[in-house]
Amino acid sequence: MMQPHIDWLESSVAREDREFVLRVADLWVDESSGERWPLTRARLMLETSKRGVFAAGDVRHGSIKRVAGAVGEGARSILLISQYLRGSEPRDP
Repeated sequence: MMQPHIDWLESSVAREDREFVLRVADLWVDESSGERWPLTRARLMLETSKRGVFAAGDVRHGSIKRVAGAVGEGARSILLISQYLRGSEPRDP
């Protein structure tokens, strides 16, 4: 079984059984649970439970574990991170 190398990642980022990184969309799938997305903006495709941290490629829960998919997600993450660092609210392209 594949193991993501995320030991360096802080524990405040939600993970599936302490392995693959969960996206916000993975966490808030059941709106009837009473938990709500805490921000006023929409959730981003690759956003994690920690603001400003994005998960792409093989470390992400539910990824297809293919190089081409990881490259595409990495490119999208770069755009989102750049927007975040500039101080503008990131938006999915």
